[in-house]
Amino acid sequence: ISLSGQALSDNLTGNIATTLSSQPNIGVNSFGTVTSKPVLRGYSGDRFLLTKDGSKTGDLSQSSIDHVITLDMNEVNQIEIIRGPKTLMYGSNAIGGVINTGLNTDPRLRVDKFISKFLFGGESFNSGLYGNANLYVPIKNSQINVLISNRDTGSQSSPIGKLDNTYSKTFNSKLGFTKYNEGGYVNFIIGNFSIDYGIPPSLEGHINGVDIELVKNTFQINYHQHISLYNFNQFDIRYDFVDYEHKEFENNLDYFSVALSKKTHNFKLEVESNSSVIGSELNYKQFSPSGFYWTPPTDELNLSLYGFTQIEFDNFDFLSSIRFEHLSIKPNQNNINFSNLDNEQIKNRNFKYLSSSVGLKKVID
Repeated sequence: ISLSGQALSDNLTGNIATTLSSQPNIGVNSFGTVTSKPVLRGYSGDRFLLTKDGSKTGDLSQSSIDHVITLDMNEVNQIEIIRGPKTLMYGSNAIGGVINTGLNTDPRLRVDKFISKFLFGGESFNSGLYGNANLYVPIKNSQINVLISNRDTGSQSSPIGKLDNTYSKTFNSKLGFTKYNEGGYVNFIIGNFSIDYGIPPSLEGHINGVDIELVKNTFQINYHQHISLYNFNQFDIRYDFVDYEHKEFENNLDYFSVALSKKTHNFKLEVESNSSVIGSELNYKQFSPSGFYWTPPTDELNLSLYGFTQIEFDNFDFLSSIRFEHLSIKPNQNNINFSNLDNEQIKNRNFKYLSSSVGLKKVID
């Protein structure tokens, strides 16, 4: 399934879950519109992946239903739902599939003259207003991309009345610079995403509701080059840095009860032909909680190798993929004194994964 252009505009809403809700095999988990998350073929959490231009979002949305997905739908120009063997290009556990979003700041979107795009709108069910501006500025063999986006919403209404504490205030900005050469480019993108939002009261969770302040800063480097190496014709290197933090405030207090921070470094290398991809990925995370949260600070290192190929024969396509991962988890073992944890169980752990998949694809008119 792929949505872009008019098909995407006709379905576009404030979050990716409701944008996709009319598509087959897509469900929605909702704790208010802001925190709505897609359910892919019955799978949620980390059983499917949500990626931005092929890379993970770097937030904590998969760890809890009240942690928001840090994706601004105003910067999305394409949504692709990937199933079958190709999902192993993104991760080893995406059994449900992959939802990959293409963004307006993609360096492959090159223009030959200054272009500006503006979008303004509103939503009645939550008294919401939103707007964004995209600027594309070509300078000889270079290009500057600018994105500024803002969305403010009040608490949403429902058939039985207002759903308390479901407001949101979102601001997103990105600045990209791309230097093009013969057969490739080098691209740099810096971004800031911030959102303040409310979680409604719940007997199973926050009894009086909770307010969350979230900030995510990003830095990205992309190198793309056309090559001639055996059957491979493209070479890509990508580095992503994500600095994520959110704070949770209970009962309108001016100090947080929980703060969760995660810094992610992701390095990816790929060579690609018209029908095959071989790649390697190195992911390093530093997780630092504070406040009323019983998990020690933890470092996580993940190294993976993967490959995918598609072969045509008769009227079918044969698809196959394989992915190997080594995961190392190192919690801070110093001065740990949590009442819910056995200190002897807090230790370094290593895991190895081997995932493979094969499939047949037939397009029927």
